[in-house]
Amino acid sequence: MKLKSLLASVCLVAALCNAYAQGEDPVKAYCDSASTCLQNFQFNEAIGYFEVAYELDEDNGNNNIAVAANLAILLFEQCRYDEALKYLQLVALSEDVDQQGWAASMQDNVRSIQGFVPYQVDMDAIEERLKADEGEYSELKSRFLAGDFSLNFEDVALLYYGSACMGLRTDDSDVASINELIEQGMTAEAYSAGIRMVENNCPFSISLTYNMYKQALMEEDENYAETLRKRLTMLYGTLTATGVGFTADVPTWVMAISDVDGLLDIMGNTGIYARIPYVSEDDNEMERVLFYAGEGPKQRFFCEELAYRYQNSNE
Repeated sequence: MKLKSLLASVCLVAALCNAYAQGEDPVKAYCDSASTCLQNFQFNEAIGYFEVAYELDEDNGNNNIAVAANLAILLFEQCRYDEALKYLQLVALSEDVDQQGWAASMQDNVRSIQGFVPYQVDMDAIEERLKADEGEYSELKSRFLAGDFSLNFEDVALLYYGSACMGLRTDDSDVASINELIEQGMTAEAYSAGIRMVENNCPFSISLTYNMYKQALMEEDENYAETLRKRLTMLYGTLTATGVGFTADVPTWVMAISDVDGLLDIMGNTGIYARIPYVSEDDNEMERVLFYAGEGPKQRFFCEELAYRYQNSNE
């Protein structure tokens, strides 16, 4: 047994003994400890406390369903899908109608993601495809800007990764300039400038699209916000489909550092590996693998639609 696991076990036993000594409900004590861990972003520790709480109260039926639901969510956030599915099935079999519906939906999402094979980015193939038919790029771009959800991973990958070949490479300074206007209180100017950029200069920038989506909501520009939401979902789904993003072996492949920042915003500032291709001053093609570590659980951002796209990509 690893030292860390041993120490965790000792702490759990000590907490249980302390709870009994003070006449507390040990299940509640473990749930309280789990809540404290969550507040301190200690997610693995929180899972450990919830698991013991569930085992102690396993025969308590529906009264224990909240613990199972918490475990399902936390395990899903940690990409431990098989374990999450086990607890989701328990929730789905409960007598709580609302919980049943939520659990059933989440089970579909988990199964979709479980069966998904990461999209392999082939930059040479993308470049050859662009050279063969530049008109195809224009057609796909128009559909993307309209928020056409029928575009598949290959289509969106062509747009995003081919953007450099088409002179649409995301400039990190563009995103920074929008943020500067907002910081200066010039929100109307920032919104107008952002629309011009996201429609013309950087239509495939995760960071810019995400910022503009939030601004459109603030401006109550509902139709435009919905279009941006669809674009963002397609970009987010395609980029995360290039790898799980949590290991250096299969990083998410992005074209600009600002897109890493955008993905971190969307994912709740969780750690993410990103392979960023670039051309050095002497025109040698190179790439970097960056690691960004954050504190916070990965949000299930647009989860249902993302899972839907995962399913469709496999059909």
